[in-house]
Amino acid sequence: TANCAVKTTSRTCCVFPFKYKNRLYRSCTKVDNGNTLWCATTSNYDKDRKWGNCIITRRKRGSDDSPNLKNYDEQTTGGMFDPYLKNYDEQTTGGMFDPYLKNYDEQASGGLFTADQKLNGKTNIYTRQNANGARSGYECPEERDYHPYWHPTDWIDIAVLAYNESMCQYYQKESFNVKPKEECLQYYNTKSDGFRHDSVFSNKKDCENNHGYWVSFSNYLEKYPKYQTEQACKAASSSQRRLIWAIPYRSEDIDNLKMTGDNVESLKCCLVALDAPECTKAPYTRSNHLGNADGVVPLRYDWAIPHFPSGHTQRCVMRIRYNISTGDYPPFSTFGDKNDDPNNGVKSPVQNNPKVDVGDVQMPLQLAINTAQFGRTFQDRSHLFKLRPRPKGVLDNDVIHNLNVRGKRGNIVQAYPAVEYDFIPKRLNISSTNLVHIQWTGKFCLGPTIENLYGGQGVSNL
Repeated sequence: TANCAVKTTSRTCCVFPFKYKNRLYRSCTKVDNGNTLWCATTSNYDKDRKWGNCIITRRKRGSDDSPNLKNYDEQTTGGMFDPYLKNYDEQTTGGMFDPYLKNYDEQASGGLFTADQKLNGKTNIYTRQNANGARSGYECPEERDYHPYWHPTDWIDIAVLAYNESMCQYYQKESFNVKPKEECLQYYNTKSDGFRHDSVFSNKKDCENNHGYWVSFSNYLEKYPKYQTEQACKAASSSQRRLIWAIPYRSEDIDNLKMTGDNVESLKCCLVALDAPECTKAPYTRSNHLGNADGVVPLRYDWAIPHFPSGHTQRCVMRIRYNISTGDYPPFSTFGDKNDDPNNGVKSPVQNNPKVDVGDVQMPLQLAINTAQFGRTFQDRSHLFKLRPRPKGVLDNDVIHNLNVRGKRGNIVQAYPAVEYDFIPKRLNISSTNLVHIQWTGKFCLGPTIENLYGGQGVSNL
């Protein structure tokens, strides 16, 4: 019992998922219990009738430094934690900055190319690359696999490094940084309960037919509460600080949304607008060269950190998505109508392990092809880091270069697939008036124990 992720007021373990009225619940719910969250203490309430009220504490609010982002301390996929309950503050292993629970039950939009893969479900966790709905941490498979994504997310786009530079206009125009995205917003039971963080409905018609609000959300750098009316907000906007009057989207924002009647417009507030992401041609690198490019220096992207008008410290996580494309079919013009459907005479342009006839004798040979991996996306995330205001004495127009370390202790054979200790950038060219912020970083990749610390050699040493 002491290891329960969520407990009832009688200190009994909640069991997730549990069945209630023939529906599965993966977190505490207020359904049929007034304004109080409850859970079943067996997997099937309909059969066992065992339940209890959940112990909860809401997330802290305050400055931009307080959103409850957490480092993920393990290298395994953790349990199903509800980030809006007490267990979120108690458990330490989950990296809570991905929308898995929000997407678990949301109906997939459909129309996506799945080749000859047979998806095991019709929600956003099932994709061509993830047909069985397997979970990796708390990332949403559909949001991971497709960019720009068509629903709002918590992520801000910094840059796109494109193989085909002619696609840059598309990536920039469709980015959530500059293009509002829509989603279904629903109350738990009554308006006093607040808005849910999830909905099963992924289109306007189904959403509104089920008492939801189809809301156009906007991404933003930070809120600007100084201006409380649309007129004042727009009047204060300038080229140096662009302000917009829009409905904000962050997962933590949903708790604080207060709507006047059924007026969705009343959810709007003043926001610091984002620019479209930078988009450039991806630099060339040879395979198996540890990320080195011309000049035998590692590839890198120089990010100009944005100015936050509030002056607050920002807690951040960096995510890098990288896509391995295929030339066996045109990915930007191949959709669900090309999915394998023998009954209707449709053959996918790519097949699992196809046989081809080779040579004069037409000898059949089988190709080792997995259509789940033809066109594939991966993600890496950083640990938490903070963007702090400039210290006193540093002028606004002073250029600060960040100089970090990378790699592990040992020679290249011992460190592979990482690299030996090194600096990043490897060669830093600056002017005499520039400033350098030297940062020392590293990680306990196998856990902070004596035997593992020196075996992994993941912490940079002086």
